[in-house]
Amino acid sequence: MARGPDPDNGGADVAAGFAASGRGSGQGPIATQRSTTEREPATDPVERLVAIIREELARPDQHRLVEIEPGRWWLGDQADRDAAAPALADRVEWAVFSLLSTAGPMSEAAFYERIATMFTGHDLPDETLVRACLESYRSPESTPDRLLTRDDLLARSQQHTDLLAAITDGGHRLGMRVWLSEREQARRHGTGTLGDMLDDRERNAYLGSIGRAVDAIAEVDAIWYVRSKVAFLFEVEWTAILGDALLRRHARIGTDDKLIRFLVIAPERTDLVRHKLERSPLWREALADGGWNLIKWDHLRAFLDGDPPDLDALEPLLGLDPLVERGGEQMPLFGG
Repeated sequence: MARGPDPDNGGADVAAGFAASGRGSGQGPIATQRSTTEREPATDPVERLVAIIREELARPDQHRLVEIEPGRWWLGDQADRDAAAPALADRVEWAVFSLLSTAGPMSEAAFYERIATMFTGHDLPDETLVRACLESYRSPESTPDRLLTRDDLLARSQQHTDLLAAITDGGHRLGMRVWLSEREQARRHGTGTLGDMLDDRERNAYLGSIGRAVDAIAEVDAIWYVRSKVAFLFEVEWTAILGDALLRRHARIGTDDKLIRFLVIAPERTDLVRHKLERSPLWREALADGGWNLIKWDHLRAFLDGDPPDLDALEPLLGLDPLVERGGEQMPLFGG
């Protein structure tokens, strides 16, 4: 199956695919290439391709690509974004975790050799990304000759379930209704499932009272809400694989003053999330547009342990470098 372009590749890769396909131009690629060649018969094929790309991007009626920062372009239409391949950074991260958790102990040299066979051509990641992923998942006991990981898929899945159970309980203690996505409701918890923590009214909730993009809202991990007034949306992740939530699901939900978003990340992924944010203008833009609040698992747990939880107590817990960890600086609540 053909893949769409990748937001983590350079803008030239994306634009090259666009120009080569002739999408959005109303003309085929041959006509575009011929006209450029006749005007400017470049001998260097790379310069020739760059000229075609620049000409296509400069057309005033071209809206399928947008400049997300100087010299970097991405798909402007949400349907095209939805059809694009998952972010390369996310695919590399999953490959690193999978290799460390299934291949057994290996040396760093063997690890890099294996990763190099998984990604080729325009998908070839830079070494800094691979190293950032490795540093996030390798255990402290690792050595250059023997890489190990403490991350276990089943254990992480159970931690994810337990945190969602705490979120559900916390929402109820705050007097709010709670929604869990159907995939989360099906998770085993105690002698039943997470869905058993919801009453019939919550399991059959009319999500249109939260927002118009009902299908996307239904996929959010957990939601606290007061109908037609306010909704707290939680996405809980033990990895730093955030592209689907940020660039697809919540892009469809859109922005609304009554929606307050929380991205809940495992503390061990802090540096990797930071690395991905630094390298991806798409992620930074999505976080800013959605008014996202980042909070680490342990800090959210501490908040939920309150009886009842106090929303004012969230302020010093938010961010990759929260006030509770560094002190001295003031931080606005909920991205205000």
